[in-house]
Amino acid sequence: MNVDEFKKSLADDAVITFFKSFDDEVKGESARGIAIAGGSGLDHQLKNLLKSNLLHSAKDDKLFGVKQPLHDYSAKCAMAHALGLISDNEKRELEFVGKIRNKLGHEIGSGSFDVEPVRSWCMELRLCEVLYAPKTVPVPRGVGTVYPHGYDEDGYPLLSKEDLFLPNPRDAKSRFIASINVMMIVLATRIFNTMDTKVESPPEFTSPVDVRKPILSALEHQLDRHAELKQSSMDLKARVLEVGPRVAEAGLEPIDVADVENAIIEQDQANRFLVAMLQMGRFMEETVRRARARYADQANDAS
Repeated sequence: MNVDEFKKSLADDAVITFFKSFDDEVKGESARGIAIAGGSGLDHQLKNLLKSNLLHSAKDDKLFGVKQPLHDYSAKCAMAHALGLISDNEKRELEFVGKIRNKLGHEIGSGSFDVEPVRSWCMELRLCEVLYAPKTVPVPRGVGTVYPHGYDEDGYPLLSKEDLFLPNPRDAKSRFIASINVMMIVLATRIFNTMDTKVESPPEFTSPVDVRKPILSALEHQLDRHAELKQSSMDLKARVLEVGPRVAEAGLEPIDVADVENAIIEQDQANRFLVAMLQMGRFMEETVRRARARYADQANDAS
């Protein structure tokens, strides 16, 4: 995966733009709208996951078109699981989301998450609770505004309990919304995890920190590749400078070293982008890890 592909995957409409539009649906408070929008986002992300593991010649939309084998949401779930791209628990979560979307999608009017069997299905959503984490975390101490809950001795924000754990776990609507948010991130991580290497069977995620590890590994891998590419470009520049005068003496068209220098500049720009993303990811991972460990210690002390 090159840097342009990496940037595209980070800025993919299925993740960043989706969250903006999904938040609008949530504010509208229509159960039917929330279910349809959330299920559609996961459907698109499943499609991206499958396409990232297909041969180039099969990456067009023929397999996913109307009346095609991978058109239906349930078919995408089954295929992703059969290929080892999602875990057993992820397939289960996605299937319940699909059932809820289908039920509310056929309701007349706005629908409700509190009517059976929708409520019972929402209570079956488990990963929304296991992997719940804030979508963003506050900036470090000394950068920007002051975080109201304060910072630890190393400058990491002290996330509140409400930031770390699913609010209103017995509320069906809250569970469904949290499941959509969690599974969008999980599927994005699975895409990163299979972009450069194939996995036989993905491990189950057991905490929100686990979900982000493959993304950080992918960033580190890209930085290593960039270091190699830059060194190759530097070697090429030195060679061009060495042979350039001899080329001119031979009456041949001179080699333009500016092309190589421009390539090095582009590599430096891409490298800075990757470094920034890695730093942000590590900071978020460590913030969540510290906060969860602190509440675990408090729970142990209380017992």
